[in-house]
Amino acid sequence: AALIGARAAHRMRQHARRDAWLASVEHDSALKTARLMTVTELLVDEHQPEAALDAVAELNASGQRHIHALQWALKANQQAKNWPEVLRLVRLLDKHKALHPALSSRLRELAYDALLADKSHDAESLQRVWSQVPAADRVKPYIAACAAGAMNARGLHDEARLTAEEALNAEWDDRVVRAYRDSAASAGSPTLLAQIEKCEAWIKDRPNDPELALTLGSLCLKQKLWGKAQRYLELALSDATEPRMVRETHLKLAQMHEALGQTEEAAAHYRQCALASIL
Repeated sequence: AALIGARAAHRMRQHARRDAWLASVEHDSALKTARLMTVTELLVDEHQPEAALDAVAELNASGQRHIHALQWALKANQQAKNWPEVLRLVRLLDKHKALHPALSSRLRELAYDALLADKSHDAESLQRVWSQVPAADRVKPYIAACAAGAMNARGLHDEARLTAEEALNAEWDDRVVRAYRDSAASAGSPTLLAQIEKCEAWIKDRPNDPELALTLGSLCLKQKLWGKAQRYLELALSDATEPRMVRETHLKLAQMHEALGQTEEAAAHYRQCALASIL
């Protein structure tokens, strides 16, 4: 009755009354688990994650692991932005098949996004975080794209390339292709030539993939392979539907024509790039 009263008072936002109901059964050992579960749930609902986690810790101290308590602990840690613990709980609940696969996937994405996109990372701390990510998660497109993007932003282009290649070998995804394009090696390097070869092999299997065509065209442009650059960039343009991609492709074509001293063609592509920016 006390726990029902506490829930009712909570719903009516009568917090003093709720706390009184809970205090009335605080020393009742038979109700300890039910009381702590209720406290956790109500504190999460009230967005007091730290207090909720104290209740979870007390519950776990009894040596029992309650699936329902783990689910509330997951919500509390999510509110507290304690992402390593969110990942640990997601994996634990997955083992017990206690999370819907779509929710599990989304929570992993949220956690990794927060961990990898943290602006306070330098190259070393980012690599340390990435080294702790399980192999199965490393090749998931969203996570790999997020990691490769963070690596590129810190000049870790070799690591970003490797991350993107491993993920693309496991599952093709445009977000990872974009990160691979951003990880282009320096002009004239054997690594850039190897990237071009890899993309040429990929495009044989994906001839109508505009993101890949744009990537290959961009890499060829960097290597000053003008004919190939033009062919693949124009191929990307013919298949591109997103304004972002149309804009980037026109910009690359403008830069190519400018480098070749073809000012009229360059100006035309710059105009198209500007028009695509308005869309």
